[in-house]
Amino acid sequence: MRMKNDNLSKNEKYGKKSKTTFTGQICYGVAHIQQIKFQQKILNIGVFSTKLKAKKAIAELKLKPGFLTKGRFSTYKVIIDFVGWQDGFVDPYE
Repeated sequence: MRMKNDNLSKNEKYGKKSKTTFTGQICYGVAHIQQIKFQQKILNIGVFSTKLKAKKAIAELKLKPGFLTKGRFSTYKVIIDFVGWQDGFVDPYE
């Protein structure tokens, strides 16, 4: 059974209006994240054309020094030719 909100984007479901539509090519970014005291150190590894290539990069790197015992890997979608933060942002520390 389909819910009436199944065809809505996340923003539409939660009442946020989106000014943008995603029409760019989707790629996959890989980062390595380490928690150091109260901060995170993020190493951007690269952007890959497929999820499989991103996973292969992680498999190769996790056996290398520095990646063996510290931190974790993260993958995320990257939309080519898309400008993020179009509504700006608020710095909570100002």
